[in-house]
Amino acid sequence: MKVNWAVMFAGALGVITLAGFHGGCGRRHGHRDMGKAMAARFDDLLDDLRVSDAQRTQLVAIKERLAKQGATLQAGSGAAHARLLELWDAPTPDVAGLRALADAKIEELRKFSYAAIDAAAEAHQVLTPEQRVQLSRKLHRHLEE
Repeated sequence: MKVNWAVMFAGALGVITLAGFHGGCGRRHGHRDMGKAMAARFDDLLDDLRVSDAQRTQLVAIKERLAKQGATLQAGSGAAHARLLELWDAPTPDVAGLRALADAKIEELRKFSYAAIDAAAEAHQVLTPEQRVQLSRKLHRHLEE
């Protein structure tokens, strides 16, 4: 079950990071404060886990490092979207080009996913066994909702 916990935490950390670094989905749907809200939820989570100041410093650094990687990933989306439209708008869509674009995006997401898993594993080492159990319970409840 440790692998499942790591994957769940990586996913949670990734979602928090992706929402936090960009302030939401990037569209104007009232999500401007989503980054702040997600940061507040992360802080609340750390409060709930009763992490020490040293743990908080380490965990925030992990989150920030992952956020930078997520920002880099997001920054390339505009060019990918433009290329997607260019390929789609051609008289005959370039299937090979579309697949290459998809493959490139999948590889970027794979790298970010692995970075999130690495971050979760690092966070796992920062938390005490009791804190890990508490976090695992929260993740199980969240995923069951």
